This record gives sequence, C-alpha cells and structure tokens, in this order.
Amino acid sequence: AFTYTVEDIDGWRDTAEVILSVGTVIWFIDDDAAPGGDGSLARPYDTVAAFNAGASDAPGDIIFVFGGTYSGEGFTLLDGQQLVGEGAGLTLNANIPAGPTPVLGTTGGDPLVTLGRDNTLAGFDIGDTPGAYGISGTNVGTLTILDVGIIDSGGGMFLDGGALNVSLERITVIDSPGPILDVRNVTGNLTVVADLRGAGVALRNSPAATFRLDALDLETTDGSPALLVENVGTLTTRSGVLLGRGGPAMSLDAIGTGDMTLVRASSLDSGTHGVSINDYNGAMTLTGGI
Repeated sequence: AFTYTVEDIDGWRDTAEVILSVGTVIWFIDDDAAPGGDGSLARPYDTVAAFNAGASDAPGDIIFVFGGTYSGEGFTLLDGQQLVGEGAGLTLNANIPAGPTPVLGTTGGDPLVTLGRDNTLAGFDIGDTPGAYGISGTNVGTLTILDVGIIDSGGGMFLDGGALNVSLERITVIDSPGPILDVRNVTGNLTVVADLRGAGVALRNSPAATFRLDALDLETTDGSPALLVENVGTLTTRSGVLLGRGGPAMSLDAIGTGDMTLVRASSLDSGTHGVSINDYNGAMTLTGGI
C-alpha cells in the first residue's frame, strides 16, 4: 500500500491510499535452470535446497516443479500450500501444459514432503528417501493428493489425523522404516490405483474412512501382519499376495464394509495366528488359498 497527494492549480490538495492485492504466488523450481534464480518463471530455483534457502513463501502459495530428477532436501509445507509437478501442468497465473513427471528424493533422512494443513500434492513421483517416509503428516486438515507415485528406497506414507481425498498411482518401496502405508485417525477416501508393494500396510482407527487398494504385494519380516486393518469404514482390494514371516499374513478387525479379493495369504513361523479375522462385514475371495 502507498499514499499519494494531488494538488490542483488553485492549491487544493487531496490525499488517497492505494492498496495493491496480490493473487496466489507461484514459486518455480527447474533442475535445468542456472544457479542463482529467484523462483520466478523467468528465473526458477535450480534445486529444492535453493528454494528452501531463498524463498519467502507463505501459506497458500503454490510450488511448481518442472520435470527432472531432484535429490537432496525435502519440502516442509506451510498451511494451504500446493506442491505441483509438471506431470499435472498448471493453469493458474501461468499456462503450463502437463509434461514430464519430476522425480524428487531426499538424502538427509527426512521425508520428501512434511505436510502442514490443507495441502494439495499433484503431478510428481517420489524417489529415494532413505530412512524416512516419502510423505509424512499429523493433523493434516483436508489433504488432497492426485497423480502422485512413491517408488523409492525408504518409506511410503505416514498420516495421523485428517480428511483425505487421496489417489496415489502406486507405492513400491524397499527398506521402509515401517509399514509402507501407515494411516490412522482419518476420514475421507484413500485409493492406491496400481501396485502397493513392499513391507506391510497398517490402516487403523478410521471408522468413517474408505480405503481402496487395488494390487497388493506385501511381505513383512518383523512379526507384524502384512496387512493390518482395524476399525475402518470400508476396505476394498482387487488383487493381492500377502506373506507374513514370523507373524500373520493379515489381521482384520472391525471392518464396517469389506469387499476383498486376494490371490494368496501366507504366514510362516507365526507365533500367533496365520490369519486373524474378527467383526468383518462383507465379501472376501481368496483365489489361490491360504
């Protein structure tokens, strides 16, 4: 804002204030850009670290990442921020058509994305995040994720609390610090539309949530169930192979509505049950047996 004064030929003066309103701010990152950028479309940051060091970002801003491969630091999102990859394109303030999907990873033991509240993620894949989840958040408000895949050495996704509108392309993870998908205390919908491959999945304490997991290939070696689901609203699977080494293949308890198709559920050397099902309401088909 600024003030100005005008004076006519008779010496009469008047003062007014001008207030400039700035729309949504977009920060750009492009690994093909020259170092020393300022985050504008003309001069993008060349790394995530440069963005973290240089951007005076605020809640509600958009962070747009062009196609490429990024490794180093992750993002700690502020409330209402959107992290958008070129795979989704951009139409707000800058018309950028959908293009190559960026792959983003970390090297410092931190998640690629630490969520704030009411964030949106779209149009990128998560690569290696050694020792950390790819996406992590607690009390995330309303979370929207579209067209994001997690394909890494590290972890998948951890969420505790929030209203979900989440559709992940796939989660294929090795060396996860815990279940590759660990979600609890949420409402809304979560779908993994393709492969869900790695260590176990744990879905808990979400009686108003709907989960759809289309293609499971899960194996645990620490005695925990390959598939652990407790107190959820709806659970749907379309195909799956479950193997629990030293523990159950699956443990299901208090499923409001189930519609599950699995190929096989196997347990080796479990100290308890191989398969545990309690208060499961719905259909289940095992095409290859237990």
